[in-house]
Amino acid sequence: MYRSKAEVEMRKYLFGSTVLTFALIVTVTACGKGNVKQATQVSSKEATVAASEKQQESGEKTEGEESGEVLSEDQAKREGEKEFKDSPEKAAAYLKTYFAIQVPETAEGKAFSEALQKITEKEIPITGEFDRLKAISAAVDASGYRELAQSYSAEKLQERLHRYGLKGEGDELSPLVCALDVDLITPEEAEKAMNKDKPDKDFEEALLMKVADAVGKGRNFLGLASDPDIFGKAR
Repeated sequence: MYRSKAEVEMRKYLFGSTVLTFALIVTVTACGKGNVKQATQVSSKEATVAASEKQQESGEKTEGEESGEVLSEDQAKREGEKEFKDSPEKAAAYLKTYFAIQVPETAEGKAFSEALQKITEKEIPITGEFDRLKAISAAVDASGYRELAQSYSAEKLQERLHRYGLKGEGDELSPLVCALDVDLITPEEAEKAMNKDKPDKDFEEALLMKVADAVGKGRNFLGLASDPDIFGKAR
């Protein structure tokens, strides 16, 4: 069939355009697949890194928990007491308001004995040079723990001292160990007493507040478990 030159040229142009279009489609498709593959690889890598970091954080937390010191019953108790312990200002205000007690700046055995009597209505004489050990012994008597203190054998004294991380010997330590066991004092205060340190105002006020708690006259005291109306007070 006879075709004009113009028609032949048009067919060549259309064929060339078709080939070019097909080549472009193939290229774009290939690039798209490459991008998808690359994106997949990047996402996979990011997910792996995130998972690794999460696992590392989890591992560090576990190691920290495993290596963390577990507080003993006594240590936990002491930490709780520190957190909720009255400040010296509050202790001084309570003693002044409810017992008309004003502890002097300079420690005096007579003044401390009179303060104990105002709280407990018991005469607790203190003779000789006044130190922390004598203050603690008087507090044990005033709180009604003298009989308990006298029940400690030499072996029990050593066992209890060791538990509180203290060292010492002698019958005069019986009131001190008893005071530790009934929470009148802390191990730190006991150590100072064993060193014959002079009592200061804050120590005396804190000890007097402990005595008040022991005899049911403390700031947060509701009553004894044996009181017939204790459940009504607790509501």
